[in-house]
Amino acid sequence: MEKALHVFKVMKEQGLHRNTILYATLIKGFAKAKDPSAARSLHSEMVAEGVPCNVVVFNSLIDACVRANDLGGAAEVLQHMAAAAVPPDLITFSTLIKGYCSIGDLTKALRLADELQARDLQCDEIVYNSLLE
Repeated sequence: MEKALHVFKVMKEQGLHRNTILYATLIKGFAKAKDPSAARSLHSEMVAEGVPCNVVVFNSLIDACVRANDLGGAAEVLQHMAAAAVPPDLITFSTLIKGYCSIGDLTKALRLADELQARDLQCDEIVYNSLLE
């Protein structure tokens, strides 16, 4: 992440355009590093600069929170997603379900599985495996 952030900083200093894909990639890196604070900070910068957020960005933010066992933060991201009129997809739900299952909150996980199906999305192997673990 250090090298990627250095390149990002140089791009910013040189006034080069930083787009949604670049931000999403960096946020995903922070998710893998289990650093939701850094992911949120980068997202805030993205919003401040007027770079559009898509489902990939929000899913990466949710993943960062889930990997750090910050399900409250993940729920907040889901609310921001709704406020930004970005509909959640199967990855959004499967990540949240996996997170709630990992902390033993099967009630919330099952509620999300119901919501997933209410949105005409189909549960996949990842969702079922998470619920069965």
